[in-house]
Amino acid sequence: MVAEQVPVIDMEVAAPSAVLVDIHGVEDNVDVISKMAKHLRVIENVSSHVYVYFLTSTETPVVPGNGLTGANMTTSNVVGEGRVNCFYDAKRNLDNADVVNVCVLCCEPCEEYWKTVCGAMFTPVHTWRIETTPCDVTALVDSKSALPDLRNMLITLPSIGEINVLRTTLIPSPKFNHGYSTRSGGITSIPSLASLNLLYTTRKRDSRLTVTENLRRLAKTALFDPEQFLITRTDHGNKVWVVGKEEPEKYDAIVTDKPGLTVAAAGADCTPLLFVDPVKRVCGAAHAGYMGTLKRVVVQTVNALVEEFGSNVEDILVTMGPTLCADCFSFDSMDPAVEEFLAIDQTTVDFRVNGEGTRVHAGLVTTNTLLLERIGIKPNNIDTTRATCTACDPDRFFSYQRDNFPFGNQVGFVNIR
Repeated sequence: MVAEQVPVIDMEVAAPSAVLVDIHGVEDNVDVISKMAKHLRVIENVSSHVYVYFLTSTETPVVPGNGLTGANMTTSNVVGEGRVNCFYDAKRNLDNADVVNVCVLCCEPCEEYWKTVCGAMFTPVHTWRIETTPCDVTALVDSKSALPDLRNMLITLPSIGEINVLRTTLIPSPKFNHGYSTRSGGITSIPSLASLNLLYTTRKRDSRLTVTENLRRLAKTALFDPEQFLITRTDHGNKVWVVGKEEPEKYDAIVTDKPGLTVAAAGADCTPLLFVDPVKRVCGAAHAGYMGTLKRVVVQTVNALVEEFGSNVEDILVTMGPTLCADCFSFDSMDPAVEEFLAIDQTTVDFRVNGEGTRVHAGLVTTNTLLLERIGIKPNNIDTTRATCTACDPDRFFSYQRDNFPFGNQVGFVNIR
């Protein structure tokens, strides 16, 4: 807690890029408003730009920004029925402006509430803090209501676009539920992650709560239980987790024989693959980027189904989801991966000369198809019809190759009915 504001000595270092001022319920309290105005004037003349948002329930409040004249300070009101609604609208504006350094200014009784909100909605990418002003108004807010307020608010947000689940006819729907998501139909507003980002990471600005709500919406459309959902912890390798055994720290494939449990693999150029055995009623999901492809993660996934559940290789069905096409996937001719792809099959590699020299193009789909066929998967049991190029279709898919960092993730999922 910061007392009635003591000016910060090195304001250039300590100044946030944004200040969210919570004046819900105290809009008419002259004493509180005066203290908040004094607090804000400490940062008024900082040279770096500062966004100030007043979170209020009143259309025309007497806000503590009156009289602020800082040339680099932009002030505006965010009006809403609840604190979290206003917070989300303000955060959406800050996300669009790539602002990650935030201070919340509130009355003392609201401090714990805002700590919970910020802890849930900001990620390690953000730098945030709570500062308070003394306030004789008690019981302004119950801190225990913060998470329920957030979840309820996220549920009410309109979807950005419609959810579209891509399925194949190869996997028998009476026994399995499966699909590949696209990028539309979620609530993520960060442009490069909008809107159905389905993977939370500490390196991006999309909160775990937001990703969880995106997953809930996909699950509602695709008819699976989001509470029974497991996704690969990508290591770009070939480790397979057999559900029921000790979970590795990192793995690129999951296999299971448990009905109702949905397993999934994320992708944003790397190939998501789904595996099912209708005879033994088992399934799996794998993530195969170029490193996972070269490390034969698809082979290890098939081996796990055979060794752990007694599958016959000839009964296993495999589908591939949205991934880079060979035209979009390329690397330098001196990269060691060139020889590794050539060692699998020379027909999957294409040398092309352009203004930057020789680039090597390789097909992830064709390479993984060859690897699967060589271990006994029947050609007719491999479906690549949903392996649409992610980089070539920005309206439907996330792509690291196209958008760079930060990027969103779609998933491939499957479960046993």
